Amino acid sequence: MYFNSGLNIIFKKKYIYSVLLLEFIYLSLLFKSQTLGIVSFFLLASVVILYFYPELGFAFALSGNLILYWFFDFIEVDFPFAALITYLFLITLASILIILKDSISIRRLTNNKIFIISILIGILLIMGLFYSSDKSYGLSKTGLYFLFNIPALIIGCLFFNNYHRIEKLLMLTFIFGVILFMISFIISKDQILFGYVRFSPSNAINPIVLARSLSISLICAIYFLIRKSALIRIIILLCIPALILPVIWSGSRAPMIGLMLAILLFYLLQPSQSNLKKMVVGIIGIFLSIYFVFTFASTIAVRIVTPVHQEASAAFRFLAWYQSIQDFQGASIFGIGTGSFILETPFLILHWPHNLFLELACENGIFGLLLITVFVFFSFKWSYQNIHRYYKRQDSNKLQISISVFCIFIFALWNAMFSGDIATNPIVWYGAGLIYSMSEIHSHDNKR
Repeated sequence: MYFNSGLNIIFKKKYIYSVLLLEFIYLSLLFKSQTLGIVSFFLLASVVILYFYPELGFAFALSGNLILYWFFDFIEVDFPFAALITYLFLITLASILIILKDSISIRRLTNNKIFIISILIGILLIMGLFYSSDKSYGLSKTGLYFLFNIPALIIGCLFFNNYHRIEKLLMLTFIFGVILFMISFIISKDQILFGYVRFSPSNAINPIVLARSLSISLICAIYFLIRKSALIRIIILLCIPALILPVIWSGSRAPMIGLMLAILLFYLLQPSQSNLKKMVVGIIGIFLSIYFVFTFASTIAVRIVTPVHQEASAAFRFLAWYQSIQDFQGASIFGIGTGSFILETPFLILHWPHNLFLELACENGIFGLLLITVFVFFSFKWSYQNIHRYYKRQDSNKLQISISVFCIFIFALWNAMFSGDIATNPIVWYGAGLIYSMSEIHSHDNKR
């Protein structure tokens, strides 16, 4: 006890000294470059804030780092990969702070099934490089997997000692969504009629990623509609339509449909509701979702009903899935190699199948398909156990958090079935880590 107390005092002193050092660097940069001075000022402020709210760094990751990408697209700096470096700085510092504050054992953090499976997937990606036909892309994808997916899983697992931190994470992610909407709204004033142009607040932000980020913020908001005071509920209800608008403007089909499914799933997972109510609400919810898309989300509706004429990407995805199945059948044991998938079409070249399962199956064979299937299986299994156990214990707060993080995982997994490669879907791993944390919190409660 005295040792831990002394360690915390030493840590606080070192932290203060580090802040003073960063302030000195900030002043030095300010004299050299005003832009660098501004950036370093924000970094300095984040260091101070992270000490009290380390979840802030993790909220950037859960929201897809879009505010960082927009910031560094709006304020240009002289060094490359500014958003990526800042992101890594934030999550690393936040992780160190939580590990020290909550006395987290690194061994316990990494000694779980989904972490081991994720490392095995990474090893499989590395092995696939040796017989890859596109080693450059394969190496890039493998490197990004270890740079984004594995850290996302680890920071998701960091909450196994304190579920209140997950509450803060959900709230901060919702707030980031509101900030992102405000940025989008200000920029959209110059683009009153979007037509068929898919909206994005920055050149560095893909419309699909914008829709995903705001959808996750909306899923986080649902938790607070159930758990918080009437005033907070009113504020969130007023924000929800605003958050949906940029999702519609983006014209992204999978995120929009995934969001509606996640909202419906949130209700269907409530153990207190009868099966009859769930069936009725489910049917009504599906019809209302269809009506909403075709009435208010015209850009998305057009892309759904006429994908070939309006945009060929949907048709090419079907071709990519078919091609990946053929590749898997031709090399079902070891696959064709990491990064080897390619589909040449008259309009564009696809370098991944746009489906997480098919990607690992065709490039890494039956072992890749088996590992990702087991990964998802344990995430589903732990989610079911979390919901069942917390409901049985009548722990409503942890029950709703368990449902929320499972809905985030399902939303991310749904999107990974339609767009991006494995390295551009780290939120699947993030969600799995949060599910693991809720499972460990239950185990810890039982030992008391």
